[in-house]
Amino acid sequence: MEGNGSNGASPGLAALTICESLIAALVDNGVLDSSEIDEICEAARESQLSTGLGAYAAEERAKAAELIRRIQRRSNSVRDHDPA
Repeated sequence: MEGNGSNGASPGLAALTICESLIAALVDNGVLDSSEIDEICEAARESQLSTGLGAYAAEERAKAAELIRRIQRRSNSVRDHDPA
């Protein structure tokens, strides 16, 4: 199917954006707290580091794990400085 947006990084970026929005909504509505967000991010990061090669090379999984760590750090920084 042409034009379905499945080329390049678009699907990953879309998925990441949806996940970040879902987590923010869960926090805003009091469903998750900061420690639970940290647990989710850490589990996702560990999953990338411990998963076999599968469809993605180890290098890509390491990059994904690092990205998760940076997102988690940025999220913690925003939460630590949030005046609300």
